[in-house]
This record gives sequence, C-alpha cells and structure tokens, in this order.
Amino acid sequence: FFFKQKTAYEMCGRDWSSDVCSSDLAYLREKKIKPMLLISTLLVLILGGVTIFLRDPNFIMWKPTIISALFGCVFIGSIYLTSQTLIEKLFSTQFKAEKKQWNLMTWMWGLHFFAYAYANYYVFENFSENFWVNFKLFGSLTWTLLFVIIQSIWISYKGEFIGSESSN
Repeated sequence: FFFKQKTAYEMCGRDWSSDVCSSDLAYLREKKIKPMLLISTLLVLILGGVTIFLRDPNFIMWKPTIISALFGCVFIGSIYLTSQTLIEKLFSTQFKAEKKQWNLMTWMWGLHFFAYAYANYYVFENFSENFWVNFKLFGSLTWTLLFVIIQSIWISYKGEFIGSESSN
C-alpha cells in the first residue's frame, strides 16, 4: 500500500494513517504532541478531507509546500528570535560548535526547507499527479537523505563531538 500509490487520493490515505499513528504514538509516549507534528497532522486531515470531498488533488499537494515553508520560517526565525537556534537546541548535547556555526547550520536547514517547498510546488504545478506522488514518496526522502549526509560531513569538519577523544 505505501509504495503503490498512483493518485493523490491514495496518498491522502497513507498520509492520514502515518500522521495519525505518529500523533497517537507521540501522545502515548510523551503525553503531549509537539506543535509541528500537530500542525502537520491537522493539515493532512483538513487538506486531505477537502481533496477527497471536492475531488481536487491540489489541496493535498499543497501540504508539503506549506509544512516545508513553515519549517524554513521556524528554523531561520530561531536565529533572530531566540537565544539558541533550533539546530543548537536539538544538537548541542551531541557536539560543540561556535555560535557562527550554529547559525550557519540553521540557515542551511532553513534554506533546505524553502528549496523543498519550492520544488514541491514546481512539481505539482508542472507535472502529472502520478509524477508528483512519486516525487513526494521517493524524491522527498532522497532529497532529505542527501541533505543530511552533506550536513553530517560538514559537521564532522566543523564541530567537536561531545564524548569523542581528542587527537591531541
């Protein structure tokens, strides 16, 4: 089921089940649902419902664009609105870096999300629904995996991992 979708309607079913399960598991484990997971789940349920009700796949196709743009805003906004960037909050227990490096990593993630938002928009506006479904399923995973690998290599050169032996 998860790898044979041909339409945005089938994608709605996959997204509904995975997002609702993720929210349920998060609530069972932590007794709360993090805001971005809640927003993502609500967007999938609302836009997916409108997609199916109106029989118009464009609504669910907007979801990755909206979520990615929100992530981009949150990441870059954390540089200017908080004392620690979001990346620093997430990874400061794993490695040490200077403020300039935390900011640069945060910019990289923010721009990554904005680029993916645009790519999703471009694909759903210029290609077939079937192509978009495959892009959403395989392209977004590949896109993110490549970005994480590049970011990991960059971190290995710029940061000092906590708990690792120094070579001095």
